[in-house]
Amino acid sequence: MTESNNYAGTDNPNFQGEQVENFAGDENGKDIKEHGNVLLEKTKFRNVIILSSAYMLILCGCLTSGSTGATILRSYEERTGRRVNGFNVSGIGFLSTALSVPFVPAILKLIGRKATMVIGGVTVIAFMLTYINPMPELIYSFAVISGIGGSCLWIAQVCKKHN
Repeated sequence: MTESNNYAGTDNPNFQGEQVENFAGDENGKDIKEHGNVLLEKTKFRNVIILSSAYMLILCGCLTSGSTGATILRSYEERTGRRVNGFNVSGIGFLSTALSVPFVPAILKLIGRKATMVIGGVTVIAFMLTYINPMPELIYSFAVISGIGGSCLWIAQVCKKHN
């Protein structure tokens, strides 16, 4: 070990951790810090790409199910005789989104961004799955739940992390 102030991962001279010898870069560890910053930036960029891709896929699926919903539900009515209006389903979803947006910050504060985004994504996917075997009760119920989940997903995705 050395007597210099090369501490593991910190510039704090009061750091009480184990002293380590600096094998790379100059004696202040400048090269190590720059390498760490590059790795951190790559990790952040990768996380942004993953989050953006997942958000894009969820929204594409949701918009596709909303666009084809009227046709699917019309076919369901012809088979069973039970009527579900796809435009009303979309209206219910958008109304529940609009009404739930003011309450999402409280949910974010309670359970955090990641959990809010996961819950929002799961509810939106659950709504899309109701079109596999459409039943009016499930479709209208999940339209409300999906609207709430969509607002959670939307607000959690765009909010900044506060300490």
